[in-house]
Amino acid sequence: MTDEPPHDTDAPARLGRIDTNLYAEDVALQEAVAREGAGPSRRLINAYGLFCGSEYATDLAAAARRSPLRYESHDPLGNRIDRVIIDPAETRLIEAAVAEGMAADIAGPHPSGPHPPGAAAAPGTAAAAGGETVSRAAAVFLSAQLGTGHLALPVASHAALAALASAMHASGQEAAVSEVLGEWQRRASARRFDPSASPWSEKATLTLGLALAEPPWLPAPGDAPVLAGEIGEPRGRVTVTAKRLAEVRCDADGLLLVAQQPASPGSGPTLVLVPALRDDGRRNGRRLVRRVGLIGGLARATVETEIDAAEGIIVGREGEAAGPLLEARARLGLDTATMAAGLLRQLVSLSRDYVAHTHRGGAFMAAAAEPLCADVAIASEAATALVFRLARSADLAGDVRARAWRRLMTPVTVLAVTAAARQVAGELQAASGGLGMVDQLALRPIADDIAGLHLWTGASPATAAEVLSVLQHAPEAVEIVLEDLLAAAGDDPHLRRAHARIEAILHEPRYLDRRVGELADALGQLAAATILRAHAPAAVADAFIATRCAALGRHTWGQGLYWADTPTILARAWGT
Repeated sequence: MTDEPPHDTDAPARLGRIDTNLYAEDVALQEAVAREGAGPSRRLINAYGLFCGSEYATDLAAAARRSPLRYESHDPLGNRIDRVIIDPAETRLIEAAVAEGMAADIAGPHPSGPHPPGAAAAPGTAAAAGGETVSRAAAVFLSAQLGTGHLALPVASHAALAALASAMHASGQEAAVSEVLGEWQRRASARRFDPSASPWSEKATLTLGLALAEPPWLPAPGDAPVLAGEIGEPRGRVTVTAKRLAEVRCDADGLLLVAQQPASPGSGPTLVLVPALRDDGRRNGRRLVRRVGLIGGLARATVETEIDAAEGIIVGREGEAAGPLLEARARLGLDTATMAAGLLRQLVSLSRDYVAHTHRGGAFMAAAAEPLCADVAIASEAATALVFRLARSADLAGDVRARAWRRLMTPVTVLAVTAAARQVAGELQAASGGLGMVDQLALRPIADDIAGLHLWTGASPATAAEVLSVLQHAPEAVEIVLEDLLAAAGDDPHLRRAHARIEAILHEPRYLDRRVGELADALGQLAAATILRAHAPAAVADAFIATRCAALGRHTWGQGLYWADTPTILARAWGT
C-alpha cells in the first residue's frame, strides 16, 4: 500500500506566541466552562491548556503533520501483515489526549431541574457538581488547536464506548459474554494509551474504533444493513464479513460495527465488537485496502478495509442497535462540533497576525481588516457558547428539557459550527491571499482540518436530514426547545422576530424538506444569540444579533459592523 504525501509538510501546526496557555487567553472558553457546570475542573483544564499552547506540543503537532500514519499491507517477503505504524510524535499527542479522559466513557447522567438556554447552571446542582462532559469538551476544544489527526482515536473510542455501555445496560446476555464485554469496557476506559499490537487479553488498556460502510459513519436507525454476520457457537459469537468498510482509527484494539443477520433480513441491526487480533496474535480477518479520501488530520486516521470471516461478539440484544447508535451519534456530533469550534478559535488567534500584516498595506487595508476580524471573533464566541451548552445537555441527561435540547440541537450545532468554521477559513484565506500570507499564516492546514471534519460528519445534507428526522419522529423535543428559546429571547425584538421566522417555517410542512437547512441555520443562530445576550458583553451580543438575527441575507463577512465596538470585541478575543 502506498502512502500519499501530506499537505503543507513545512507549515507549522500553530503560528503565533509560543508557550502560551490556550485556556487562560480564551475568556469566552473560561466563561463557558464555568457557566455550564465544569468550574471545579478549571484547574485541570488550565493545565491542559498550558500543555496545548506549549512549544513542545506545537512541535509534536508539526512533526505529526509531516509524518502521517503509515499502513503496511505486506512485509518484504510478500506476507500479509496489515500493520499500522504511528509516528512517535502522534503517539505522544494521543497519550496526552487519552490521559485527559477523552477516550473514556462519561459515567452516568446528572439529573437536574430544567434550565432554559439563557440560564446558567445554579450552584449546588448536579451539573455544577459534575460537568464531566463539559470538562471533556474543553479538553477536546483545546487539543483540536493542535490538529485533528491525533483526536480521531480518542473520539472514536469514546463514541464506541458510549454505544457499548448503552447496549450492555439494556441487554440480557449470558454471564460469560457480559463478563468479556465488561472487561473491554473497563480497559478501554483507562486513561493510558498502549499502541502495542497484542491480543486484547494481554493488554491492560484498550482502544476502540468505529468501522462503518459509508459516511456518515453511523447510519441512522432503519437504514439498510452494512454488514453480514451469522450466529455461531457459543451463543453471542458471530462471524463477520464486509466489503468497502471505512474504519476510523484502524489501529484500535477493537472495532464496533453494525451487523445484519442474513437469515433475518427484516430484523434490526445488531452491534458487534470485532477484536483487531485473535487470541493467538493472528489478524482477525481484516485487510487494509486504501486510505479514505479525506483531507486534513483525519486523513491520517481513516482507511478502507475489508473483513473476511472475522470473529466478533454480539453487544446487547440482537436486532436492537438503534438506541446505542443514537448515543454514539450524539457523542460524535458533540466532538465534531467541539473540534470545529477549537479550530475556529485558532483562526481567531491567527487573525491577529493577519491584522499585523495588513497594517503594512496601508490605512485602507488595516481599516478593512478590523471589522472582518471582529466578525470572526463573534462567530468563534457563538460557536463556543453553542458547543458547551450542548455538552451541558449531556451532563443533564436526567432532565427531559436537556434531553430534548440534545436530541434536536446536536445536528443543529454540528451544522452551525462546522459551517461557520469553513466560511471563516475560506474568508481569511481569500483576504490574505493577495498579500501572499496563506502559507505564512499557516491557514491551509487549519482549513484542511475543518474541511475534513465537514466530510467526516457526512457533509451538510446528511446532517440536515438528521434534523428532519428529529422533526418527524420527536416533535415533542422540537416543541420543548422552541419554548426554551422563546423564554430566553425575552423582550428582545430581534430575537422574537427570529423565533417567529422559525415558527413560520415549521408551519409550512409542505416545504419543510426543502427548507430544513434554513431551519437548522436559524435555530443555531437564535440559540447562540440567546446565550450571548444573557452572558456575553453587550459589544459581542449586540454585534452578533444585529448581523445574524436582525439582518437577512448577509453574505459578506465583516460587513454591517461599521457601528460596532470592534476594539472591545477584539480585545476580548485576543486577550489584550
